[in-house]
Amino acid sequence: LQIYMGKKAPVWYFRTRATGRTKIGTYPDLSIDDARRLAAELGRRYDSGEDISDASIRVIGGAPKAKTVGDAHSDLLKEKAGVWRQSTKRTNLIYWREHIEPKFSHRPITSITKTEIRAWLNGYESLNQRNNLRAFFGQIFNHAIQVDMCSENPAKSLKKYDVVRTKIFLSPDEAKSLEAELKNMEATAAKVILLCLYTGQRITQTKTLRWEMVTKTETGDILLRVPAMATKHKRDVNILLKPEARELILRQEQLFKGKSEWVFPSPTTDGQIRKLDKTMKRA
Repeated sequence: LQIYMGKKAPVWYFRTRATGRTKIGTYPDLSIDDARRLAAELGRRYDSGEDISDASIRVIGGAPKAKTVGDAHSDLLKEKAGVWRQSTKRTNLIYWREHIEPKFSHRPITSITKTEIRAWLNGYESLNQRNNLRAFFGQIFNHAIQVDMCSENPAKSLKKYDVVRTKIFLSPDEAKSLEAELKNMEATAAKVILLCLYTGQRITQTKTLRWEMVTKTETGDILLRVPAMATKHKRDVNILLKPEARELILRQEQLFKGKSEWVFPSPTTDGQIRKLDKTMKRA
């Protein structure tokens, strides 16, 4: 197997002493892996005495067409059709149509290199966007490897971009102002944020509290018993609520206990509340 630079693109040749060079395709239309496979097949035919001239190759169908990034993406969509949530499908469709498809869709998947992916990602100002595109492109390559379209994932060895998180610290007066504003809001999301402030619990742990986790003691206090399976660090958490948090839970009990298994139910679905962003922004 040999490759020479042609007028427009590199050209693959299969060469033997007896027959000389035989053109089998051009790069990148014919990938390295596909060229090697075709050369191996031609070598087998040559050893068995068969004709391997240009005409012979055309008769047997010529060089196999290299699979493109677009082919791998289409195949991935079929596999994930019943797996991805609608929100994931929408997000990945945006990544594909607006960013990956215009540059890489027509390219043979085996011709994509780590260097050009890095250069492409560096063209985006947002580090979060770079990380998201890197992850989705890597997912396309991982699927291509599983279905034998390519043998390696050039996006895998690219390091994740370090995103500097903006931290906002409130002064004591600002914290009191935020608490007062949240108390004046009727939204369930405001109650979730308040309980986080009172207890120091993570947002997710607070949103997913069930009534079975709320225990009243003989003295009238309220104890939150969060099992290990519901915590990030996988340890049981027991929290004795201070008066402000106790009153909040009692108000939620009057409104929702017996109607929902969740302490903070969603206003639109049967599950727990999910989004807090708009409420936090208003507060």
